[in-house]
Amino acid sequence: MSEIYWKIKENCWVERIAVLLIGILLVFGTLYRTGTITSGFHMLDDHELIRYHLAFTENNASLAGTIKAAIVNDFAGGRYRPLYWTERVTGCRLFGDELTWWNYYTAIKGVLTFYFLYYVARYLKYNRILSFLFVSIILFGRQFTPWFRSANQESTGLLLCAFTLCLIARQCYHKKYNSVAYNIAIVVGTVLCGLVKESFTLFMPVFASLKIWLEYCDRGKLINCLRKNIAVYLVIALSMMINVIMIVFYVGLDQVSYAGFHEGVSLADYWSGIVYSLKFNMGSYTIAGGVFLFAIAMYVFEISKELRKEYLGFTVIGVYVMAVQLIAHAKSLMWERYMIPWVVGYAFLFVLLGYRIFEQNKWRRTVYSAVLIILFLVEAPKAYQMSRDYAYDGQMLRVYFQNILDNTDEESQVVCAFRDEEINLATECWLEVHGRTQVYSYDTLTGEFKNIVQLKGAVPEEFSWEQARVVVCYGDQVEIMLQLMGLSEESSYSVNQCSSYCVISVL
Repeated sequence: MSEIYWKIKENCWVERIAVLLIGILLVFGTLYRTGTITSGFHMLDDHELIRYHLAFTENNASLAGTIKAAIVNDFAGGRYRPLYWTERVTGCRLFGDELTWWNYYTAIKGVLTFYFLYYVARYLKYNRILSFLFVSIILFGRQFTPWFRSANQESTGLLLCAFTLCLIARQCYHKKYNSVAYNIAIVVGTVLCGLVKESFTLFMPVFASLKIWLEYCDRGKLINCLRKNIAVYLVIALSMMINVIMIVFYVGLDQVSYAGFHEGVSLADYWSGIVYSLKFNMGSYTIAGGVFLFAIAMYVFEISKELRKEYLGFTVIGVYVMAVQLIAHAKSLMWERYMIPWVVGYAFLFVLLGYRIFEQNKWRRTVYSAVLIILFLVEAPKAYQMSRDYAYDGQMLRVYFQNILDNTDEESQVVCAFRDEEINLATECWLEVHGRTQVYSYDTLTGEFKNIVQLKGAVPEEFSWEQARVVVCYGDQVEIMLQLMGLSEESSYSVNQCSSYCVISVL
C-alpha cells in the first residue's frame, strides 16, 4: 500500500507546485516584508561588485581573466572557494552592481533549496509534515543569513548540497543505484559543492556514505554495494583529496586570523570555542538535541538488532557532519551562516532518523514531532528578526552616505577611520564611484592613512587631518577624531550618527 501511495504522490504535480509556492511565500515573503531585498548597499563584501563592475564596464576586462585573478587572489588570502568566485564574477558580468537583482537571484536559490530539501525527506518516505520540519529547521533560524545577504558562499553551497542529497534519495526511492545518469549527476553535484567553500569540502564524504548506506539497507552485502559503484566513490574521494591538498599545502590552515588552526592557539582554546558555540550560539539546538538523545537512549534497546545496525550507519553520518564542522569552526565559533552545513547533519540525525526510530509508536511519534515543532517555533522568528535588522542597516547606510555627499564636493578629502578594514574599504569603494575620489583609509600594514582603492585613477598621497572635510568612524572614536582634526568649538563641526556609523563634518 505504501509503495502505491508513494508512486501516486511522487507524480503529483499539485504537491510539487505547492512546495514551490510555500518556498516562495516563506523566503520571498520574509525578504519582502522586512525590506531586505531592496535594502541596497551593505558593508559586507558588496564593494566587490563595484570593483568588478568597473573592471568590466570601464577597463574592458575579460570574464575568464577576471575569474582567474579573483581565484588566485583568494588563494593568496588563505581561502579555497573557486566556484564561489566563478559564480560571483560571472554574476557581476550579468547583474553588475545592482544589488536588487543580486538579492532576487539569491532568494531564488533559497526557494530551490527549500524544494530540494523537502524532497530529500519525501523520497526517503517521510510524510509531508516531517518533510516540512526537516527543511524548515535547516533553513529558518539564526542560520537564515545566506538568503538576505547576497555575498556569501553558503547559499550556493547549500543549494548544491540539497540538490545532490535529493538525487541520492530519489535514486534510492527508484532503486536505480547503478544508473549512469544518476551517478554522473551525483558526482557532478558533489564535486561542485566541494568547490564552493572549505566547509563543504568536509561535507563531501557524506554524499558517498549516504549513497552506500541507503543501498546497503535496501539490498544488503556492503562489499557488493561498494564494488558496483566503485568508480563513483573513487571520483568523489579523488576530488576531495585534491581539495584537501590545495587547502593544506597551497592555501594554508592558518592564513585567516578568525578561522582555521594556528600554532599559538591551545587545544583548550579550541575546546572552549566548541563549548561556547553549542551553549550560546546554538543553545536551542543543543537543548533539543539533548532531549532527543535522552529519548532515543531510553528506547534504543526495544529496536531490533537489524534496525539498530542500519540506524548506526546513519548516526555515524550525522555525527560526522556535526563534529567535523564544530572542530573546523572551533576558533572562529559557529554562528549564523557558519552553522551551515552543520545544521544539515543535525536535521538528518534528529529530524529524519530520530522520527524513524519512534515512527511505529503513535504516542512517542506525536511527542517527538511536538518537540521538533517547538524547536522550529523558537528558532524561526530569528530569521525574520535578522532580516529586519539587516534591512535597517541598509537604510542607515543610505543616510550615512547621503550625509557624506551633502557635506563634501569632488575636491574634498574624506577619512575612513573605522577599526574594521572591511568597513573602510567598503566606504571608500562606494564613495569612489559617487564622485568622491580623495578618500583615505587606515592601512593596517603601515599604520598610515592612504588612498587604497583608487578605482577612478590615482590621487595625491598627501594627507593631513586639517584638510579633511569629513571623517567617518565609530561613536566611541569621535572625541579622538575631533582632536586629530583640531576641532574644539562645537560651532565648527557637526556629528551625525547613523546606527553604529558616525559622520564628522567640518562646518
